Amino acid sequence: MGAALVNREKIAKVLKEINYIPNLAPQIMLGSRSRCIGIAIPSFKNQIFLEVLAGIESVASTHHYQTIITNYNYDKQIEKEKIINLLSYNIDALVLMEKQHTTTTFEYLKTAKIPVIELMDITNTFFDIQVGFDSQKAAFDMTMQMISSGKKILSILTQLLVYEIVNVITVMSKQ
Repeated sequence: MGAALVNREKIAKVLKEINYIPNLAPQIMLGSRSRCIGIAIPSFKNQIFLEVLAGIESVASTHHYQTIITNYNYDKQIEKEKIINLLSYNIDALVLMEKQHTTTTFEYLKTAKIPVIELMDITNTFFDIQVGFDSQKAAFDMTMQMISSGKKILSILTQLLVYEIVNVITVMSKQ
């Protein structure tokens, strides 16, 4: 066993004993990859986003990436600020759940030169990479299937609508 290996093992033992936490900032500042993926979600209150986060986290951790998650409560100005903050961590990629963003947000995304993945809806216009489905076509196909099966009265109840109904009932109960 060489002297370098012996010294490396001694150093590793001491670092473990003192619970050393490495500072990755200098490595990141030198242009190295951060091994971090930024994720901006519009709401922690919508179950679908929590399911998506669980999937992203599972794949990211398998490939030794960390996730940095931020929530902007469907506010485009807050989203812009949160995305700029995520970009300041020199993230390797950014995952977004919506396609509408401020002009400033788009400018920062262009400047960052990292992969930007837009999830949920597939549309004709997108920033970089899109993953999801065409929700308008899916709704059309679903409605046509219900009509062709003889259904006369159709209705839809979405997660967001349920959330809004719960909020209205909560406010009304306090009056």
